[in-house]
Amino acid sequence: MSNRRLALRSACGSLSLGSVPRVVGTLSSFPRAPWPTCELPCDIVEVRLDLAGLRKNWLDRCRAIEAAGKPVLLTLRLKSEGGKWTRPDADRLPLFERALRHLSAVDVELNSGIVSEVSARISAGRSAGLISW
Repeated sequence: MSNRRLALRSACGSLSLGSVPRVVGTLSSFPRAPWPTCELPCDIVEVRLDLAGLRKNWLDRCRAIEAAGKPVLLTLRLKSEGGKWTRPDADRLPLFERALRHLSAVDVELNSGIVSEVSARISAGRSAGLISW
């Protein structure tokens, strides 16, 4: 297991993951925008798109959270990994690509068939990535 720390920067300052426990919020844990800047009741927001579903405004909602100063981690968990994503694994790649252009981080499974592609895009961009195993 790695001791590497991940720093995410937002309008509210830096968030260092790996050093202390953090509070993770979800889209359902607070009301819709607009939110007072930096007053969301969490340190980072994990958006479980596999649970929320592919509503056409998912990226707008995520970007609003980022604009309010909280980093967003996008997760699309495969059913075989405990999530609800039942479509082909490759169908997730364009969603991860969109998230990597606009959000702070994405989470992809180590056993996923697209982990190499997602990792390459993480390395080439400004967003961070978590590889779950």
